[in-house]
Amino acid sequence: ATEDMHIVSLIPLFSEHNIHHVPIVDQDRRLVGLVTQTDLTVAMYRYWAAMP
Repeated sequence: ATEDMHIVSLIPLFSEHNIHHVPIVDQDRRLVGLVTQTDLTVAMYRYWAAMP
């Protein structure tokens, strides 16, 4: 995945490919981070919990 992708767009990667983490790369394809299923779950929970 690239660093400009929205985190929600990673959901299909996790579910369709049965993976637990996705590397994040910059424009030069250098590793800049890693998103885990836990990271995604926490981000989604915090987003929905903040909604009125």
